[in-house]
Amino acid sequence: VREGLMKPNRAAMLALLERGIESGEVRADIDLEVTADLLVGPLFFRLLFSGDEVSPELAQRTVRAVMRGIAPER
Repeated sequence: VREGLMKPNRAAMLALLERGIESGEVRADIDLEVTADLLVGPLFFRLLFSGDEVSPELAQRTVRAVMRGIAPER
């Protein structure tokens, strides 16, 4: 599961974050690994520990919250 599913998806997420840095949508000083963890951690926590629904709305709220922390100051 880690090699076949998680690793390729994480690599894709890291690539998206790097593109965000290149385009100026994401600050250049972020820790890519920690940011990737911040994006998926809440979803896995909910799925594995609380048992609450993991919905598209939760994913959107999670991304918005993380983006507020990694977006460049305007």
